[in-house]
Amino acid sequence: MLITISNEFKQEKRYDDALHYLDRALNIRETHLPSTYEQIARHINGIGLIHHEQEKYNEARQYYQRALDITEKFNASAYDDIAVLLSNISLTFQQQEDYVKAFDFRNRSLKIRETHLSSNHLQMADGLNELGHILLAQKKYDQALCSYKRALEMRETFDPLGYENIASLLTSISNVLMLQEKLDDAFDFQSRSLKILEIHCPTSHGSSAYCQYS
Repeated sequence: MLITISNEFKQEKRYDDALHYLDRALNIRETHLPSTYEQIARHINGIGLIHHEQEKYNEARQYYQRALDITEKFNASAYDDIAVLLSNISLTFQQQEDYVKAFDFRNRSLKIRETHLSSNHLQMADGLNELGHILLAQKKYDQALCSYKRALEMRETFDPLGYENIASLLTSISNVLMLQEKLDDAFDFQSRSLKILEIHCPTSHGSSAYCQYS
């Protein structure tokens, strides 16, 4: 019940109220159910997410790290939870433009997914896409291109109807090629993106891929 109330306040962007109820839920678990490590870690991660939404990245990261420490110590085979927490930490560094640390945590998350969760192709694609953004910000264009293309291949293979995600990746590839002054290749990828949006996502056409390209 406390979690449900917290989630409702979070959706309404009443973050102080959301934190109040989530803190209460966490305190109850830590006091009366201290061995429920998985739920405790998820409550702590939830607190981090609320801080993250408020752009309080240092505070969010402290909670993510605390949840990660608990999970790695008491539930080390919860690979998906660990990968998500590493991803969350990476995102806080990415938002703060600390791309070296963002890359490190993103890479750790991806390695766990590749080793233990290889069938979760779409999560892998999302992680590779974020890795591409980090590499692009560091002006490592060849590596960014490789990451985006791997993500695109996974999306086209395992989610061929995810047109907006595919179009977005095509645009990201086009943007990198533009920066490398490979204009013909950039135009080809952007044209593919726009064609997908025109056919399958007409309401997105002109606002999604095109705006990113310009």
